[in-house]
Amino acid sequence: MPRESYPYVEATLPRAAEYDFPPLLELKPPPLPTTLPALPFPQRSPSWLSPEWHHSTHIVPAAYPRIGPAFDLPQPPPFDASATKAERRKVLVEVEARFRELREAEKRAKKGQRTDLLWICLNRYVRRRRDREGVTLFLAHANGFNKETWEPMIRSLLARKHNVSEIWVWEAVQHGDSAILNEGKLNSMFHWHEAVRDLLHFLVHYLPSEIVDELPVHVPRIPCRQYVARFAHGFKSRKLAVVGHSFGGGVTTLAALYHPALFSSLILVDPVILYPKPPYATRDGNSNTLAVDALGRRWIWRSKDEARSQLLLSPFFQRWHPDVLTAYIEHGMYETPDGNVALKMSPVHETVLFSDTWTGGEEAWVRLHRGELDERIEIRWIFPGRGERELGAPGQTQLRAWLRKANSSNVLVDGSGHLITHEKPDALAEEIAMFVHRKYDNKGKL
Repeated sequence: MPRESYPYVEATLPRAAEYDFPPLLELKPPPLPTTLPALPFPQRSPSWLSPEWHHSTHIVPAAYPRIGPAFDLPQPPPFDASATKAERRKVLVEVEARFRELREAEKRAKKGQRTDLLWICLNRYVRRRRDREGVTLFLAHANGFNKETWEPMIRSLLARKHNVSEIWVWEAVQHGDSAILNEGKLNSMFHWHEAVRDLLHFLVHYLPSEIVDELPVHVPRIPCRQYVARFAHGFKSRKLAVVGHSFGGGVTTLAALYHPALFSSLILVDPVILYPKPPYATRDGNSNTLAVDALGRRWIWRSKDEARSQLLLSPFFQRWHPDVLTAYIEHGMYETPDGNVALKMSPVHETVLFSDTWTGGEEAWVRLHRGELDERIEIRWIFPGRGERELGAPGQTQLRAWLRKANSSNVLVDGSGHLITHEKPDALAEEIAMFVHRKYDNKGKL
């Protein structure tokens, strides 16, 4: 039975031409150290993965130089069991206000002066035998979630008729294994353009020109003449479909706006693309609810079993598919030196990312509305079902679905909220498989 979709509605935006956004800082070759970092955890062979497929984890340098300066980031207050819920909330709001002050300082600071080298971890899944070159999927996650939370969706996708030969799953610098590699160097107010540059840096400089069976842990940089041509003309021997969820959807959209030649389609899973405030308007000074909630999130437990028990007390986690929760616990947490278990991404860095939600989300909305995305790039929007809480004000999801009328379509996943990847991985896999098969498969099943 076909799923529901939003009918066309015209999205209006007064004074659209007056919005101005900073340019994307130029990517420069990073100075690589003599000794490259090792993976923070051993390579693994997922038990669910068919023998026809191979899994590996890889490291590449993040974009260089970094945009923002270093700051002394506020830390969440220690949990006070004697305080009331309202008292704890008041303290968190006060700490979040300091993040907003730093965000304003970051906007005023000179860009591109920081030369710390950061690293990105990615998971790769490749078909061992390929009758012909199929599609490469590139997956970008939501804020706060490690790359392995995509695996229940990937498992479901690979069990269906599909024409996918390779999947890359990206992990932003402060998430999961990337966060472990970058420990001690994440003291900035991370602008969303950092993530856009990190993503483009991999696609332009490190994604191999063709699908190959084996790759070293540190993916080699492609030759200069190849990446110059790639910037201008895209991929010669690849069919690349990019999937972005939430934060990842906003980042991939911005990446496609800045360098459209690299993209042929965007599958946007309830992306953080938000209706903007009027141009030149100042922020209202109210606290960012998502940032406050992130600051108050528990992130250390005595064991993974305790973590699972505590998480399942929350309606937020109760909606998740059990296998996604397991992937979050098994691969999004690590054992600390004192024997506890902690999230690889700390509440501080989740808060930093939420504090820039409006910057990246508004830019994507405005530029899509102004028709700046190449109409050659097909968009497939995947949204929560009817009656679920929307990103932004009620009614904005339908407007978002039609920011660009040409070469766009949308579908609603019944029974899912914003975290479609986590709550309905099978339904998401079905939608991705159908889209990729329709768009890229002209010769039948691989």
